[in-house]
Amino acid sequence: MTSSRSSTRRLVATALLVIAVPVVGAVVVRAVWFQDQARVVGVDDAIDRFRDTLAFVPPLATVSPTTIVADSMPLVPTATTAQSSIDGIIPGVYRYRTAGSERVDAVGGTSHDYPNETALTVTASGCGVWLRWDLLEERREEWQLCATADGVALQPVGSVYHEFFGVGQTEQLRCDRPVVVVPPTESAPQVALDCMLADLPWLPVWEVLGRDMVVVDGRDVPAWHVRMTVEDDDEYPEQTTIDWWLAANGLPLRMSSTTTSTSASDLVGDVRYEEQYVAELMSIEPLG
Repeated sequence: MTSSRSSTRRLVATALLVIAVPVVGAVVVRAVWFQDQARVVGVDDAIDRFRDTLAFVPPLATVSPTTIVADSMPLVPTATTAQSSIDGIIPGVYRYRTAGSERVDAVGGTSHDYPNETALTVTASGCGVWLRWDLLEERREEWQLCATADGVALQPVGSVYHEFFGVGQTEQLRCDRPVVVVPPTESAPQVALDCMLADLPWLPVWEVLGRDMVVVDGRDVPAWHVRMTVEDDDEYPEQTTIDWWLAANGLPLRMSSTTTSTSASDLVGDVRYEEQYVAELMSIEPLG
């Protein structure tokens, strides 16, 4: 859902500052490499976190759907119940068959391969559901869907987390308005949003491409095909295309993405980030 443009630049620069400055040359590169890792988030871990959320958040809390906290902290849901206000979407942990990776080319380069199974946690929150997708402990995204009179809408807040070279960064996404991703009819205009990812402008364009069919666990499931694109051709370009195939209740049945971006760094020069993935829902029934 979100871009990695500013995250990549800051993470690489911060990582180099954290590493002992007196070492030079190949020793610096070696120290950086040893600090980078890619750790799998197990489904059992996601289930435990989901149950902890249910246990510690008041089930009848009457507060705003989300709370935006400091940039160093993740967005978190602030109202949780056993059922979602979006008809048919069941809170729990959903498993996705996954293939993909991310990489940066700074200080010799490093890459993270995504595991063949990832977990998306759906928690009832306020006007709908909060979704957290853990590709790795070092890579996750969070967003919120709400039921509206115009259909299921992606809310104008979210977050993205990246960790490279042992340094993590959560960046908040704030847009000027929601966007309907599951409309009541097949007619839906293209929507350009004005967003900030941390302190940088980010301008995604959303488009509902129409109805489709996705096979989940051997069954044909009706889906809405939605696409988000970012085309930034300035001095530090970004090209991102994200495709979602969503059930009528907004649950992702299939997700795919390709991203390339270039960011500036005073310490290591321009940093190129690349990511690609495909994730397919393994079962309509959640765990947890």
